Amino acid sequence: MTDPRISNEALKQREGRNKRAICNRELLLLSFICGAEVTIDKTKKTSRAKKVFVGSSITFDGKYSTNDILENAYFFECAVRTLWKKAKASYETTLTLTKEVVKAEIELIRQNPELIKVLSDDFKVRSSEYAVNSVGKRRTKNKEAAFSNFLAYKLLMNGFTLTCQVSAQKVTTKTLNFYTWKSYKAPNGVVIKKESVEVLTKALSKEIKQRLTKEATVKITPNILSFIGAKYLIEKLGLHTIDTCDPMSAFKPCNNGIVDNDFSFIKLNHLHPFTPLDTNFM
Repeated sequence: MTDPRISNEALKQREGRNKRAICNRELLLLSFICGAEVTIDKTKKTSRAKKVFVGSSITFDGKYSTNDILENAYFFECAVRTLWKKAKASYETTLTLTKEVVKAEIELIRQNPELIKVLSDDFKVRSSEYAVNSVGKRRTKNKEAAFSNFLAYKLLMNGFTLTCQVSAQKVTTKTLNFYTWKSYKAPNGVVIKKESVEVLTKALSKEIKQRLTKEATVKITPNILSFIGAKYLIEKLGLHTIDTCDPMSAFKPCNNGIVDNDFSFIKLNHLHPFTPLDTNFM
């Protein structure tokens, strides 16, 4: 039951935070499938809403520090904000982003800094440094938004297509906007809807939280996928190949991804609501 002492505004904020946390976990899941390694810091515990995980460094087609994450996330935010405003002005209900569209918009903004000044009328975070130096709740929100938006940006650069619902996406003016995604399309064309990975994102969150109870900072590698039973999703997306020839190595490079020998010992397919004939995760 809902606590009668909690205002409707507080409930609305909690619902929004829960949506952002779920999106954060989806982005982490797909990033690990792409081979990312993330150093996650322990943050303040909360019983009021789901936790948004924030990484201080990421290895994802290169190594990125906090400042790298913020800079890339900032230009991504500028680009998506522009595209979102255009979509809203055209009365479009969804905004679909691809590598080509986002990359072209980012390059245009980088080459023409005056475009950021145009955005600044309704976008008061004028630089990545400003985001870093923001204090209090704004600083926390900026870090969470930057981290998750960076993951979205890297997935796009790796061939994913991301879709958000324009009418339901609130655009903030004093912080980096935290875009939440309605669905994801893998490079092989398979569409991943939120409901189809709910079991995996819950398991991922639980595993990360357990590790953070022991350490203030934990490095999460793609090996975590073997603990949450993600074998079927990995095979479906065609981003990894399973190899059981070398039991001495949990992960090793291959031509089309990362090999995880631990998967040969994981039999959790019954957890996932997919059938072998699915081409579109429903």
